[in-house]
Amino acid sequence: MASGLLRDASALYSSILPRAVETAEIIGPAVGTGRLDVEQRCELCELHVAEGDGLIWTEFVRLYGEPPWDSDPSAPLSPGSESWSSFTERAGAALDALADRHPAALVVVACHGGVIEASFSAWSDLPPSAPRLRPGNTGLTIWSREDGRPWRLDRYNDTAHLDGEDL
Repeated sequence: MASGLLRDASALYSSILPRAVETAEIIGPAVGTGRLDVEQRCELCELHVAEGDGLIWTEFVRLYGEPPWDSDPSAPLSPGSESWSSFTERAGAALDALADRHPAALVVVACHGGVIEASFSAWSDLPPSAPRLRPGNTGLTIWSREDGRPWRLDRYNDTAHLDGEDL
């Protein structure tokens, strides 16, 4: 059995992208029993940019321009890509589905910054057009909900575990 903050987790999820899968595998021994299988879900992936996939940022901007995150969150970022609004809807629905699948349970999701940002659209009053939050890598964001009450943000981008706090 794991010890620390995530010891009571009953499920461990990640996106299908290698960096999230690797993170889930690394933290796995500290989650729940320490032997939970990582369930990979594409809907937990970062924004799908279709034709722009695999480009470094400067090349992406050269080809498609700076994304209109704030002025038009419904605009696709490149041909065939999701818009910011459709991405936050997809990721928010995926998070809602996990919460519904595991009522009253601690669920750990190894994901990407955009999915964390989408949680704010799904579980708070922030619309997709709100200024971007840009959480850092390795930070923990923890939401909780009790007895049908609204979601409560308990931690955002918390990196105390990097200083030795048990997960």
